[in-house]
Amino acid sequence: MNARMVHSTTHKLFVQKLNNPLTELLDELGEDAQTMMLYAECYPEVWGELAEKGYKALELSQDRVAIRIFGFLLLFFPYEAAYHTAYADALCMARRYLEAAYHYYETTQLAPEIPDAFYYLSELYMIFRHPTHAVDALEAADSLADHDHYLQETLPQRLDCARAASQSPDTFDIA
Repeated sequence: MNARMVHSTTHKLFVQKLNNPLTELLDELGEDAQTMMLYAECYPEVWGELAEKGYKALELSQDRVAIRIFGFLLLFFPYEAAYHTAYADALCMARRYLEAAYHYYETTQLAPEIPDAFYYLSELYMIFRHPTHAVDALEAADSLADHDHYLQETLPQRLDCARAASQSPDTFDIA
């Protein structure tokens, strides 16, 4: 079977699968990068639609679905800060905080202009009882939060709490 026939057969398979929900498609493809790339060649809109499904799952608090989708997208787009952030949000929903911290940190490295990633990373540092790291992350968020009304309101209180906790780390309470 030559490459052209393989491509044609693959294309027919994907055309048949277009009517399936994307999450079912993920189940069938698993983490098969080669097959997914062939699929994306035939149906380039798949990435945007998949991300849209992931964001919708986040809105609906469907953490398992969002984790699956954004984890899959990160296999193909490891330098996409938005996918790291969404993945971290879903991991937080599932109370998988250590993994979430990693992906918020990745977001701060890939897109250091995004204050939210620093803010949420600081929250996780507080959970991990590392208030000094939380202060650093909150100060970074504070320097970037010029146009974010919510962060401008909440950062001073969170920063005070983290600073107080860093002075006496044995007796702090997360507010």
